[in-house]
Amino acid sequence: FAPSFSTNYLDFFMRKPWGEIHKELQMKKKHDIITTVIFNFVFLVSPSVMLYPTFSNWWNQNMASHSVTNYKESVAKMDNSEAEKMLLETHEYN
Repeated sequence: FAPSFSTNYLDFFMRKPWGEIHKELQMKKKHDIITTVIFNFVFLVSPSVMLYPTFSNWWNQNMASHSVTNYKESVAKMDNSEAEKMLLETHEYN
């Protein structure tokens, strides 16, 4: 006793010439590849879009922290004479 799908499978190959079967299989492969590419694209882009706000917030906080640290270090290295000179230039400008 053979399963029913094997009969349908054999009928499929017996009714159509090999060229048509080959073309149909190629079209199915192309369709499967296109579907896979679209699925993978959506699968990769969706998390990126969802994680963008979190990542950008972390990045901006990190950059701001570095800026403040660099400013504090440069102020700590500055001589009093440089600070007074800058203050005088500021008063003259205003």
